[in-house]
Amino acid sequence: MLSVEVDPSVELDSLFNIFGFDKSLEFHAKVHQIRVITTKDIHGVAVVEGPHCDGQDWQIVAVFHRQNIDGGQSQFLPNGGGEPFFAKTIMPGKAVCNEDAAMWHNATDISACNNELEGHRDIFIIATNRWSHRKYGGVDVVSGPEMKLALKIGFAGNQMAFNGPYKTDEELETAVINNIQINIDSIDEGNRLKDTDLHLNCKVDVGLRVNPGVAVFLGDDPTFNIQSAERARESKFGFSIDDGAADNALAAIGLNEEGPLQLTALHCHLGSQITDEDIFIAALDRVFRYASMLRELYPITTINIGGGFGVSGIRRERRGPLRQLLALYGRDVLTDQKDGMDITAVANGIAKKAREHNVSDMRFFCEPGRALISDAMAMIARVIEIKRSGGLTWLMLDAGLNLFPTIAMAERHLIIPLDQPIDQPTQIYRVAGPLRYEGDILAETCALPTSMAIGDLISIEDSGAYTVSRSTNFILPRAAVVTIDTGHPELCWRREEFDDIFRFHVPLSNRSSQYNP
Repeated sequence: MLSVEVDPSVELDSLFNIFGFDKSLEFHAKVHQIRVITTKDIHGVAVVEGPHCDGQDWQIVAVFHRQNIDGGQSQFLPNGGGEPFFAKTIMPGKAVCNEDAAMWHNATDISACNNELEGHRDIFIIATNRWSHRKYGGVDVVSGPEMKLALKIGFAGNQMAFNGPYKTDEELETAVINNIQINIDSIDEGNRLKDTDLHLNCKVDVGLRVNPGVAVFLGDDPTFNIQSAERARESKFGFSIDDGAADNALAAIGLNEEGPLQLTALHCHLGSQITDEDIFIAALDRVFRYASMLRELYPITTINIGGGFGVSGIRRERRGPLRQLLALYGRDVLTDQKDGMDITAVANGIAKKAREHNVSDMRFFCEPGRALISDAMAMIARVIEIKRSGGLTWLMLDAGLNLFPTIAMAERHLIIPLDQPIDQPTQIYRVAGPLRYEGDILAETCALPTSMAIGDLISIEDSGAYTVSRSTNFILPRAAVVTIDTGHPELCWRREEFDDIFRFHVPLSNRSSQYNP
């Protein structure tokens, strides 16, 4: 397969010249490299959402390679849809550009000229905005402080989704004022939102968080799978589809044409660190089927599939009663789940299911979170003790679950010794933190050099998600955070000190005057 490496600066410069941009001003440009493939088994969907407008100021679509394909015709349409007023197959080395807000755009699907060979179309989409209109995709917020932070750093309301099982009246009002997508998670929340007077002059677009009730964490242990299926059905998030809870919520809230709330989206979040693409798609199949049914009654245009995409640097054990029993007698022969998730396979599966349920014209969003930042951070800790006890060799570190709480969820992360040669003989250690707490275990078994010594530094990889934000000062203060850009370290979050821990303390002599219940 041809590998395409192209510098898009020429096309970007052409865009600036065509529209007469003042190059002394600041602009924000996003460059998306896209390859659409087609085979006898894969339909080459060029634009999953169909004719649409992305809301950019300007954009350019440059074609760099076409191989063994028909189709892929670029089209411009009137806003809102209709017959294309421009339709042309752009050949390699050519491009089209447009003012995005003035029209919709689309591209027809591709098919292979020779079904025995793969075909593909390689393009760059260059989206350009005035700096004041810059766009970075979107953010998922689950609290008032997160919403406030997102607004403060420049995200527009229409780039945000407000999720979470509880939202205060103040948070709902902030979301409505800023045109933030609210995904309803309870009937009370929907009714409080409906009763507010903030929507007197307009309808408020809302989403409904649903639960397909499909277990996405499965393994070779059937007892674990039974437990996992039960947990999936009993999720506290959203409304289950199969037992009618989602339908009942819609009726109870009164989401209809006469009411102030307008259902335009469905949202689901299936879990975290999901590694089985087929199970993930099977769960989304129920959501897509439900969306297809609801669109007959409601103007649904958006499906948010949540996140949970597994990363290759983390493993979560699938261990139920059977596997625990086998391990007790040294007979655990069951296999662990594979590492990571094939995002390409997920995208293809979503496209296929969307076509099956006639929802491929909808907008699809996801919340990749951990998949983006997991390997962007490592936690550096120092060995403070090595001892033999209980038939184990313990490697004690100066960092524990106070800094890395998710490891307690049966997560396994790669641990790298930084002061020892990699090719040294190894032995099995149990790695633990410094807390006076029996559960402060970072790895039950970890192969590290036999020459490990007190004072050595180790790196716990894939620490980018749920560490700094979930760390606590339980027993010990929080750690500092250092960023490294092109080899240059810089402190971005200082270490917590004694005075930081007790800064919220109100002296006894001041309590009656500062707090009036």
